[in-house]
Amino acid sequence: LKARLCNASNGECQYSMSVTLDANIDCTGNECKADTVRVVDVGGGIYYEYVRPPCVEQAFYNNARKVIYRERWADSSCANPLLPYASEACCVTGDLRAERYPDYLYDQER
Repeated sequence: LKARLCNASNGECQYSMSVTLDANIDCTGNECKADTVRVVDVGGGIYYEYVRPPCVEQAFYNNARKVIYRERWADSSCANPLLPYASEACCVTGDLRAERYPDYLYDQER
């Protein structure tokens, strides 16, 4: 991925403002454990953000799940369990608040 983002010319990286990958790239190491990538640090203070294409999910889908924000008595909505939009959370017995478990690969991992 870094080589593709680098876009080397005469041995020096020529980073573009926007890069579209036309094929999947194999992962290595810890990156294989992540479901999705949000930001890539290519070094030298240069970062790329992955932006999902718009309108690629259907408005209606099978096996919808009810999701609730933090407190169980709060508002809820339906969600597609196949999409990487949630974080893991744990609940202490007798407590109605869900707390995020800190065992994740990077901050704001979905």
